[in-house]
Amino acid sequence: MEPKVKSARLMGLLLIPSIACTAGTLTSCGSDTNLNQIWGKDSAADSLLAEAKSAYDQGRFDEAESIASKIVAKSPNNEEASILLGYIYLSQGGLDPYRVASCLIELSDTSGTASKTSVSRCKAASSSASAKLTRVDQEITQLFDHFSTNSQNMLQTSSESESSGDVSETLKKLQGGLLNLTDVDFKNLQEKEFQGSSTLFKDSNKLLVPKKVNEELRNLVFVLSKMNKVVKTICRFVNDDPEIRADSARYKAFDCAVTSEPRRSAAKAHYLWAIAHLAESLVYQSVLLFDTSESASSNIQAGSEALNSFSGDVLKYVGAVTDLKDALDQVFDTSDANSMITACLNDLSSVNGAFGAIAGLPPGVKQQLSKIMSKINEIAKSIGGTATQSTQTKALKTQMTEKITEKVGTQTNQTMAKIIESKTGKAVDPNTITPASFDKLEETEKTQVKTLCTTYDSLAKDMPDDKKKASKPKGCS
Repeated sequence: MEPKVKSARLMGLLLIPSIACTAGTLTSCGSDTNLNQIWGKDSAADSLLAEAKSAYDQGRFDEAESIASKIVAKSPNNEEASILLGYIYLSQGGLDPYRVASCLIELSDTSGTASKTSVSRCKAASSSASAKLTRVDQEITQLFDHFSTNSQNMLQTSSESESSGDVSETLKKLQGGLLNLTDVDFKNLQEKEFQGSSTLFKDSNKLLVPKKVNEELRNLVFVLSKMNKVVKTICRFVNDDPEIRADSARYKAFDCAVTSEPRRSAAKAHYLWAIAHLAESLVYQSVLLFDTSESASSNIQAGSEALNSFSGDVLKYVGAVTDLKDALDQVFDTSDANSMITACLNDLSSVNGAFGAIAGLPPGVKQQLSKIMSKINEIAKSIGGTATQSTQTKALKTQMTEKITEKVGTQTNQTMAKIIESKTGKAVDPNTITPASFDKLEETEKTQVKTLCTTYDSLAKDMPDDKKKASKPKGCS
């Protein structure tokens, strides 16, 4: 078992390069510390490291990358240079260390205090501006003090609800704060638009079917390419743990064997690993739900809401529900190891594992992700008996779509009531319907009801039994 990384202070002081390392223990630095002096003393690279840090401080990221990458190319096990290069890639991708820390703390604050000072830092920025390393050092104490005082969930949702929809809500909040995908990005990430037989996903409710995730896709989308470089650069310095290294095939291609050299800045490496994978998961969630972060709901949610417009026409409603089921199967492809939902699952696992490897990080920092992964594993076991990657992927799909399935169950009850009303002329309470309610109807209506029940069962096939039973239409046996 890999030892956890020791840290002397909380999240803020281990997030960014404002710490010194002695005998493997992280010691915090004061606001007057010269950051250009705390990355270590590799005599062969010291001068180049100073140049790279100076370029970073001045916002010349391309120059900083060029210099730092030369050091890493010559000495792949140079921990300080690799971590510096990881921060450069993070900043190039629009996730500079200070803005990420500010955003996470703002999202964790229920009192509103943080949003008064850092709200502008928690918006996806289109500019290349980034906090300088010296400014990070000066301001991180303020962030640390806020965080330790409030001790809120870093990834807190609006409530402590056990609802399995929390995973989507949590990622959506972070997506709006950290991610800035363009129309071109969405085009590059989609394989095609979903085409069904109904009008459910037409016009404003168009739905993207995502591409498979591979190196070609990562190189095509800017933020993914930068996060991939972060991972490739620092993978030698994170623990060899299956949760941290969930996408094992990817890391093998990177030659990611853990370095045999002492790892004195492992806390920073694990933080970089967590944020890079978190950013990837936000990208994938955006496509899986086709959510631009500006909309009130995803297009899948909008499509499910549009089912109401079919409530007066049973055949059209059945076609629309069938389309919804087919759309979910195509978008959330749980059968392919390279599907986007599988990549999203791997990323969430890596984030959870990486934060778990940082000892001294307060429980609140990692509580929400741990809760999400525990829920995924719980559902996975209910599906297949064990939490394999296959059942975990199905569980993640269930978490992202459960509320939609429950909504369909409610709408189907209403549609069944209309079937009875159309034949009897009497108003029917949808909640009082039973399978026996259709005994005296003609075979055509019975067939419609059977089709509705079969379609719902297909939609809810991977839901936990208790949830499936609770939301199942009353007229289905």
